[in-house]
Amino acid sequence: MPRIMHLPQAFGISCLLLVLFCTPAKPDILSTGNTPVPFSYVPGGVRQWNICTKKIPDDIAIHVQVKRDGNRIDTALTTSISRSGEFTLKAPEDCDETLDFLIELRDGDNIVESQTLRIQPAPPQRPISYVSDLVDDLIRMNWNASTGRFNQVSKPVFDSYFRRLQAQGITRLIVWQSVFPLINDPDNYKPEDWNRFKAQSHAIFNCDELSDILHASSKLESYQWLLMLMRLRLTTDFDQFFTASAKEHEIKLTASYRPFEAALTKYYEIPTFDHKGKYLWGFLPGGSPALNYNVESVCFAHYREILKNAGRADEALVDRIEFGGISNLNAIAERLQENKSDLELVVSSIPPMDETSFVLVQNADNTFKLCRFKEIVESVHAQQRVLNDASFKVSGNKLIASAIKLPADARYIFLRQRKSSDISIALPTVPDVRIYAKAGNILGRNNVYYAINGDDPSAMKTRVAGIPNDAMFHTDFQAIEASIDYFRQKKLTEFKLATGTLVIDLLPSHSMEMIDFNQASARDFVIREMKTIMRYDAFDELFINTRSHTQLGGSTGDGVDGVQPMAHYRLNGKNYYHYGRDRAYAPLSSSTTKAIQNSEAELITQFQSGEWMKPCQKEDSPYIWRYQRNKAIANGVENLLRQFEPEFPDPRIRADIPESEAGTNESDKEITSMPKPDGGVYGNYFRHVRGSLNHIPSIGEGMAMVDLSGLSIEPVFLGIRYAPDDGPLNAFVDRYIEFLDGNLGAGYSGPKSFFYEAQETLRAKGTERERTRMRREKIIRDLLARDEIDEIILYESADWIFNVPISDRHAYGYGFLDE
Repeated sequence: MPRIMHLPQAFGISCLLLVLFCTPAKPDILSTGNTPVPFSYVPGGVRQWNICTKKIPDDIAIHVQVKRDGNRIDTALTTSISRSGEFTLKAPEDCDETLDFLIELRDGDNIVESQTLRIQPAPPQRPISYVSDLVDDLIRMNWNASTGRFNQVSKPVFDSYFRRLQAQGITRLIVWQSVFPLINDPDNYKPEDWNRFKAQSHAIFNCDELSDILHASSKLESYQWLLMLMRLRLTTDFDQFFTASAKEHEIKLTASYRPFEAALTKYYEIPTFDHKGKYLWGFLPGGSPALNYNVESVCFAHYREILKNAGRADEALVDRIEFGGISNLNAIAERLQENKSDLELVVSSIPPMDETSFVLVQNADNTFKLCRFKEIVESVHAQQRVLNDASFKVSGNKLIASAIKLPADARYIFLRQRKSSDISIALPTVPDVRIYAKAGNILGRNNVYYAINGDDPSAMKTRVAGIPNDAMFHTDFQAIEASIDYFRQKKLTEFKLATGTLVIDLLPSHSMEMIDFNQASARDFVIREMKTIMRYDAFDELFINTRSHTQLGGSTGDGVDGVQPMAHYRLNGKNYYHYGRDRAYAPLSSSTTKAIQNSEAELITQFQSGEWMKPCQKEDSPYIWRYQRNKAIANGVENLLRQFEPEFPDPRIRADIPESEAGTNESDKEITSMPKPDGGVYGNYFRHVRGSLNHIPSIGEGMAMVDLSGLSIEPVFLGIRYAPDDGPLNAFVDRYIEFLDGNLGAGYSGPKSFFYEAQETLRAKGTERERTRMRREKIIRDLLARDEIDEIILYESADWIFNVPISDRHAYGYGFLDE
């Protein structure tokens, strides 16, 4: 509700002028957020805004004039301004004027401050909400390209932001604040975890060398906005400004939570070492303290851990490794017979690193500093261990390393040529590596790639960086792809081992990217974070969205040639499905299922051909690992939702539900043979329909398997992307509506919201822009015409808020809904 203004007497615009005699005023009373965006009044209603940064002194004179096209006029609008800065506009029912209001603060005849405010009629409230990936919005609001820095976050900026929503008829913003919410409370975390996160953050803030890099140009680097977020988390300024402005502008806020996006390890992870060079952990500037330092109690477990927990430890222990395709095997065999080894296996806690990148170091007094990796590289490498007990032999066309005994925390195994070796050893650019467990089964779902020595830029990219020299990002995801590109660009067919390292990444015991809600500790920390947000009465709803970045670094692909190293497909120019390391992890509770306990080992430890290509939501699936993983994901999210309801008894709770396996297969089949209006059939068109930005099936399809019986959770159609044609769209939506007809057992009844990833349609150029606009508008009208749909949720807000015109309500706004 608008706030009540207290004035001795309100004044009308028809009076045009109100003079209050004054003493000199400082010219910083009127908010800088007033002029960038119009004030949208409600015909037949009243709206109120705070236009001042401080109270107007009692002896200030306020002059107001109203103008149209530069000419002073009378108007039926009524306005008043309070001493505390509230600006109230009351408009008759039939008012439809766009006007300019000149406000002057005067010291006698001297104008000490003035602003011209644009006033326009607000459109009707629209059945549309926006999803805010708030980081993008904050960048749009606060990044100053001329200085190469962020402006200080302030309430006037948010006032302009929310007035844009008013000008578009939008009354609800679904807010995802980032993987670690900006609104937070240190008391939500263990004191040692919060203090450690804070200390590591300050070490990054206080690094002069990094600051010089960040401020050297006007380009926006990743660590510019990451540092902005880290600073906001350590204060309450954002909380107060954002929520107060939303409430003043009557914009309802929804707290969005993404159960499948926890840390952005695909992009941002800073290796952290102690002062002696021992690796401690990867610091995630985007991950909450509960996640950063408690992975075993809140995160997915590697299949090794699941097998161990299922009593199958021998199927998880590395015993031997076979290397194929190595040149000069005869020379290697002869040297081995002479008890001379040209090769060594090295165990490391970190991958080959870019020595120019920044890493964190914990000092002896437990403080932290950010420094170049080259400053500590010798002490770090001294921690690496050569597996001297491992033995090599040549058998047929394979080099076999056996008797491998790894430390419990081993992650990386390097194959290197000894410095004393003087023979030529080359490996194929498509790695041929097989790892066997003590029980004899193959251990797969790991990463294998080459890291190239030297300071050649393309070689340096094959090594992982902490914070790279350009302050962007370069994790294993990029290093693996750069390794393949190195050979493709140089047209090489073999890798000379003396020039680098063969890297085997066995992966960590737990993945910080995925939260295991089957564990009470995981549910508890999320509920604490959400409760902190919901304390602000600007927030009145919770929204669960499946969006994720869990397609983590991977060296394996699957396609026409089956499961192969990704290099096979990339170097041969063939399409493939990318199998990232995220697929090697599942909730630990999977170990207690009979399916996992009785499964053939390699159905767990190996990628299966076709395993991640089609939906997998039925118990009779041949892909036991994926199905049991999906089932455990569904169970964990269901547990979270069942805990949400009693913890949040008053707010509305909604959850995105992706399409079912049956609905996917049936609509895909129908679309494949569906005739196109201009001839032919649609074929492989289904991928252009489904909402692929917010639904990554390899992690999120478990949401389609949740049982909402006994809950009042409101399902949401996860929806579509871009602007699909009518025939395929209707085939998809019809099946989708059938699937959610029973609301997965939830007690909710009534129409539902529909998620639409249409932001890319705003970026169309030339004649395509108008065609796409008309198509987008028809899709929205047609969806809203269905009885089962009463709201369109548009992704993501940065595009809509800043790209939909606020002065033309018909051309690119939502005037089409009035037709």
